[in-house]
Amino acid sequence: SWHGPEAGRRGDAAVIGGHGVHVELIRQKVPGGYMTTGGNTSAGPGGSQSNGGGVFPRFRSFSEVHGVAVPAYPNY
Repeated sequence: SWHGPEAGRRGDAAVIGGHGVHVELIRQKVPGGYMTTGGNTSAGPGGSQSNGGGVFPRFRSFSEVHGVAVPAYPNY
């Protein structure tokens, strides 16, 4: 399901980038945004943020997040 940019929880997907072309896994909600794990990015604010070729922890502000996708995790 789809939620607003500040409604994310651990395990949800933060949709970011131009027209929502990038998704990162939310690890933790913190003041002002989320701590995420993002693939195909670079470490830190330098380098390519759209084609960095690595998986790194990131901070993403609420203003960067277009919305939050909540996966339909199966009940185990």
